[in-house]
Amino acid sequence: DGVEELLGDTLDVAEGYRRAFQAVLGPAVYYYLTNTIDAALKAVESLRQAKVGQTTFIPISDFHATDIQQFTVPEGAVGRALDLLNGGVKSKVLAHFLGRVVIVNDWQSALQHRAWALENRCTLVTLDGQWIDSTGLLRGGSEEVRTPIDLGLRKQVLELNQLLTETIAENEATGARTRDMRSQRSVVEQKLVEIQRKLESIRLRQANVREEQVKQETLLASLEQRETTARQQIEELDRAIGECSDQIRAAMLDVEKAKADLHDSESSGGNLSDKFAEARTAVARARDHRHECEKLRDAFKHRVELVEADIQRVEQTLAEIAENLQGVEDSAEHAVAEITALEKRIKEIEDILLEKFRSRDHLAQVLDRATTRLDQARSGVKEHEDRLRKLREDQDAELEGERKIELEYARLRGELDALISNARNQFGFDLTAEDFVQDHAFEQETEANPELVQELKQKIERLGPVNLLAVEEYEKENARLEALLRNRDDLLNAKQTLVETITRINETAQARFLHTFEAVRANFQRLFREFFGAGEADLILNGPDLLEADITLWANPSGKRLKSLSLMSGGEKTMTAIALLFSLYQVKPSPFCIFDEVDAPLDDVNIDRFNRMIRLHSTDTQFILVTHNKRTMETADNLYGVTMEEEGVSKLVSVRLLTEVA
Repeated sequence: DGVEELLGDTLDVAEGYRRAFQAVLGPAVYYYLTNTIDAALKAVESLRQAKVGQTTFIPISDFHATDIQQFTVPEGAVGRALDLLNGGVKSKVLAHFLGRVVIVNDWQSALQHRAWALENRCTLVTLDGQWIDSTGLLRGGSEEVRTPIDLGLRKQVLELNQLLTETIAENEATGARTRDMRSQRSVVEQKLVEIQRKLESIRLRQANVREEQVKQETLLASLEQRETTARQQIEELDRAIGECSDQIRAAMLDVEKAKADLHDSESSGGNLSDKFAEARTAVARARDHRHECEKLRDAFKHRVELVEADIQRVEQTLAEIAENLQGVEDSAEHAVAEITALEKRIKEIEDILLEKFRSRDHLAQVLDRATTRLDQARSGVKEHEDRLRKLREDQDAELEGERKIELEYARLRGELDALISNARNQFGFDLTAEDFVQDHAFEQETEANPELVQELKQKIERLGPVNLLAVEEYEKENARLEALLRNRDDLLNAKQTLVETITRINETAQARFLHTFEAVRANFQRLFREFFGAGEADLILNGPDLLEADITLWANPSGKRLKSLSLMSGGEKTMTAIALLFSLYQVKPSPFCIFDEVDAPLDDVNIDRFNRMIRLHSTDTQFILVTHNKRTMETADNLYGVTMEEEGVSKLVSVRLLTEVA
């Protein structure tokens, strides 16, 4: 109780300053803060009883911080360490440790402000962890990239745990939403399958209805044809009945006439009776024929009524079929619309699922990164705990060794005091006297004291057994020493050989370099005068070492007094550079050389000089020039150009200006 946290956990700084604060605080990062001195003493007692090592505690109530005097930060520094804390200075402990600390960018800045730091008793620390303290001590070297930074470690762990918890919760929520979406998708897919089955059934029913409609339409056409035939037969029967009626009426007239003739001529005899009988027979036949025609007419009328009834029934069936077909079509359209809506809904659900899957993958990546950072933080904490435990163990071992040394020293001191006391009491010798050795030489023989002999024997026994292999071990170590000495001599001889070889290489390189330099220098002076017509130019070596010396280019066209090459015009700079380039080419030609519009700043006279130089060296070197100058194009052997006859289509055009002579 009363132990708050590590000093390093109280710091809240930007990421770029964390290594600097870690370096300047050093081991103080791992100091524990306590409210009171009692809490610190109680924590120390707990560590002592648990035997887990030692650490440093800072009781805030009794901590006496040094007074911080105001000072001005030097120009170029990042700022005071206290000013870079997020949230300001939270405790006087931080003010004590960081009150006179200044953050700078790099080691050069720290060295530049070292005198200021010593004068103002301040510590300079770079962003990569190097520092110069107020007493002049320096700490620097390569950047410790692999060394973890433990500032605000608890805050990092808490943030990572919170991020991990939020990520897990969001991942679980996403998983639940995904499961809901999947269940909804399964339900929609089941509905879609059911609707598809209904649609197939409706389509089958529609096909059956259409087939039945075709059958009924065929039957209707057949009935209509039969009706037409029956109507024609009825009309023929009506005509036949009319003819029969006419015949009957004519026969009746004949009968009436025959009756009149009979009445008028009863007297005529038996011939008239025969005619009358014949007339009766004809009338009877006419009546029978009439009855048969009427019977046939009635039969045809009945057949027509049946046909009309069949037609009416077929028309009703066709109406029902048309109504059913319309209903089927409406159902099919409704089913298609519902299927389209369901497919659209499925597409929306798939898009939502895809977005959720992407979100889940992103959250999984965030979770993985957070887990990785948490594992790294935990491993860093564990590593520092192991280091702290090892340091405590080493410290305990050192303390234990120190105690053993103190005990051994006390024992030897006691034995020495006992020996001096025995020599003084038994023999009257003062071993502590400065002239004891001169006054009491050991060349003379003395009688052996039994007690002294016994004491010496006991000391010999305490020394342990004599190493009988010491001579052999000495010979082995001596042989090993001789081998090492021979190896050392070989290495020295090899070093001498390497030094001599390097010297010869340097001498050869210097001679060849000087020879090449003088050739390039002479060519440069000559070409410069050729390009400019007059003037002077030179190459000058600066420095004692030829291989490391600087080369100064000096050029002065005719009629000008130039103190710097920057005062030359663009054309003069170009001609000077070309002269230097061709001076190198004359020493060691190159098979290819490419110039990219080097003649752009030149006038016509200088272009002619440049073209003459190109022609002169074209026997050894193939030149490729990118140019827009007509004079340069005239001297070329081959011309290549890019044209655009059609919009957006480039075309390469080449022209060979040389003609072969037979």
